[in-house]
Amino acid sequence: MNRPLVAVYPSTLRYQFIMTELLVGITHCRAAATTEDLARKKRNRRLAEQAYSAAADYARGVVLSAAMRQDVRNKTDQLKSLLANLQVSTEQLPRFTLL
Repeated sequence: MNRPLVAVYPSTLRYQFIMTELLVGITHCRAAATTEDLARKKRNRRLAEQAYSAAADYARGVVLSAAMRQDVRNKTDQLKSLLANLQVSTEQLPRFTLL
């Protein structure tokens, strides 16, 4: 039985995945901000950007409740702020499209 991924993962599971990716990104930003090792800082900043991008990709087209949308927006804003503090151009990050 081969169902498309969207059919297997309802909105609640997609919401959990999006929130997990955003939290992973936040964790990597915090790690980058606290290390003196430039290679580690660069790697964690890159991983935070990748987590943001993964969350944005997975959010595309998902229908969420008002509370879920607000949670995602709050975490997205927090992650974008942390990325900006690490001199990441937030204008180049993908846009979140929430329904």
